[in-house]
Amino acid sequence: MTSSAAVRMELVQDVLDGKPVAADHAHRVLGYDLTRRHTALVVWADDLEQADPGRLAGCAEQLLRAGGATGTLILPVGRQRVWAWGSSVRGASVTPPTSTGTPLSGIRVAVGLPASGVEGFALSHHQALDAVRVGMLSRTDRWLFDYAELDVIAMLSTRLDEARRFVHRELGGLAGSGEPATTLRTTLKCYLDTERSLNATAELLHVARNTVAYRIQRAEQLRGREIKVRRMHLQVALALAEEFGDLVLSEQATPR
Repeated sequence: MTSSAAVRMELVQDVLDGKPVAADHAHRVLGYDLTRRHTALVVWADDLEQADPGRLAGCAEQLLRAGGATGTLILPVGRQRVWAWGSSVRGASVTPPTSTGTPLSGIRVAVGLPASGVEGFALSHHQALDAVRVGMLSRTDRWLFDYAELDVIAMLSTRLDEARRFVHRELGGLAGSGEPATTLRTTLKCYLDTERSLNATAELLHVARNTVAYRIQRAEQLRGREIKVRRMHLQVALALAEEFGDLVLSEQATPR
């Protein structure tokens, strides 16, 4: 069984490395059809005490089947991580997990975009790995890291030192680490995400409309520029600050 697992992992690694692999041969070895449309997951445990390859594999299988997968491939990678792919016999994309689901305690999940064929098998997996990197650095308490939502953050966080400088350039005085600055950033991000709607922001944050208006004004003062100036850059900087916290807000932060 150990030898069989090693052969499967070696073949998968060849595919991921872009080496030529015959799809029919891969199907026989893996029991999984590489010609379909794939959605890749990476499931990992927060710490070694909660690591259990069987538990992680079961979580991956459950999430993929819930998304409509009729075929799955799941490979343990050490004790704390599994790689997984799901596909449908009908050729439709496997629906990725949603953050409304409730996975097992201590487990985190990264997901790549659906993609077709041998190249798509590798592409979706590499995207999931990029989402894992975000998840390993994230200061949020969420369990799902979907590349579809994190693609820009994943690309910008490959060099955290540059991301940190970018955040400070765009946020100015809003890059403080205290609670008041955090509240202002949260309000401003929500305001921009809702297309600058005071009413929608107030409803989402459960505060008065006038409170939102005051916070936006105060955020502009601290930033030193109006929010319409480099608005796209501002939104990205706010997203990075929300995801990575002190890693990009502190001048001397180091990855955990």
